[in-house]
Amino acid sequence: MRRPPFVLALLLLTAGCEALLGADFDRSLKDGGSLQGADGSAGGDDGDGTTPGGPKSDGGGGKKDGPSGDGNVPNAGRTPLDIFGAKLRVWLDAGKGAFTAGDGVSIISWNDQSGNAANGHVAGTGGGTIQLGKDQVNGLPAIVFDNDAWVLGDKSPDFGVNEDFYIAVVAAYSTLGPNDRFFFSRWSSMSRGYALYAGRQDNPAVGATLDASGIVMSSTTANTADGAFRVYALRRTAGSNGSAKLEIRVNGASTSAEMPYAPIPTDRPLAFGGAQEPNSVYSRFLVGSIAEIVVVQGTVSDTEAVDVETSLATKYAL
Repeated sequence: MRRPPFVLALLLLTAGCEALLGADFDRSLKDGGSLQGADGSAGGDDGDGTTPGGPKSDGGGGKKDGPSGDGNVPNAGRTPLDIFGAKLRVWLDAGKGAFTAGDGVSIISWNDQSGNAANGHVAGTGGGTIQLGKDQVNGLPAIVFDNDAWVLGDKSPDFGVNEDFYIAVVAAYSTLGPNDRFFFSRWSSMSRGYALYAGRQDNPAVGATLDASGIVMSSTTANTADGAFRVYALRRTAGSNGSAKLEIRVNGASTSAEMPYAPIPTDRPLAFGGAQEPNSVYSRFLVGSIAEIVVVQGTVSDTEAVDVETSLATKYAL
């Protein structure tokens, strides 16, 4: 049956519009995959269908690490274990292996996903709380810190004086104190060590140290005490003339400087959300939330750093 001319014209116009819409949709997915432009990539459900640990776990069943079903977003669904393999020492994810007490919110266990059983425990000396907060970022949970710290104890990685490492957290904070507050530290005011700071009232820039004399390097990224989640990372690699290159990374923005290699204190554990002073006293607590923690022992390349930070940014739609 012959179609009238106006029907054929309408069919051709409809096909052309569909082709244009499809092209724009594909382009937006690809553009949204970069570290600083991943705002369009909503993390969904995990899709593994498992609920580790029974009814007291937050489950993670049905939670997806990346955009739903799309292969065009770089690193979508790639985990720290996929990226780092045997170099990965600690991987804590609030959506996996976070277990609560009878009140349903107080964290009693946060199980390491790296295979090294670096589960840690609550420091318990700050008089505050560490609780599970649901739907904190992109519909995913985060651990809420308020005047206490999470401590890895004897599972803390022992980084050698000349050894490279990389530590990243997906975190948010909103309170600056008169003293520096910590995302993480293996440090004290006596023997120093290494740490990543969330800044303080008179200097709101993110900072880091890796020096026995207490030199603190400030990031060019400041004023992040706004409650927004970001990927914060500290990377140590070899510098020149026997020094260490210390790099602060905030959502991929990098600030670096060279410092003398310093002994890493072994008389205190790696702590998240605080620092241990002598006599097991913890202080300088982060008032905020941490959704994910990644600790790597060994050299992390530029490509690996971008890969894991892009994956985290995509997962949490940062």
